[in-house]
Amino acid sequence: MTTVPLRDLRIALANPKAYVRMRRTTATTVMRPSKFGMFRNAVFEYHKGKGDALKAQRYLESKFTIFADKSDLPDYVNKLNTYINRFEALGTEVVRIRCRVSIALPGQYAGFRVTGEVPRIDLAKPKGYSLWMFVRDDTGWSADPRMPLLQDAIARILNADLGEVGVGVYDFVAGQYFATRFKSAQVELTRKTLLGLLAEFAK
Repeated sequence: MTTVPLRDLRIALANPKAYVRMRRTTATTVMRPSKFGMFRNAVFEYHKGKGDALKAQRYLESKFTIFADKSDLPDYVNKLNTYINRFEALGTEVVRIRCRVSIALPGQYAGFRVTGEVPRIDLAKPKGYSLWMFVRDDTGWSADPRMPLLQDAIARILNADLGEVGVGVYDFVAGQYFATRFKSAQVELTRKTLLGLLAEFAK
């Protein structure tokens, strides 16, 4: 089974041949704990704690004890508080966090999995749903090919129409939300490009 992470698609679809070659020649790396990873987990703790900001901050502080350099902890606490304030200003209801997504593929690609995770899905009555990816200083997020695929995948999971699902990012550097909606033609074009990448693995 060949797994292609959704986070790889921007690079992979820009040069499929180079990506396939890289996947065949590069060993799998072991992910080490990172400060940003702990920070993301603190965000999830905030939502799991039903909006308990203090609990989320204490979680973050406790996880930072494993790092020798803690000088940037105040900056991460500030980013956490900014995130919480921006979320509360939206007035939406969180329906899922850390939602695992697998892109539906035709039968001939049964040996592949294209997967990823959506950090947060909100319900904003009566506007429908919004899925949010977490990024850092990514001004080109709307051109990321995973975005239309995620909009379609979440619409399928929620049994909603494509137009009822917005897709966007929360940028931790900018401290802001950015969102859009893709048309079905854009989703299908991206899907066709993705299948071209998978076909490259068979060559």
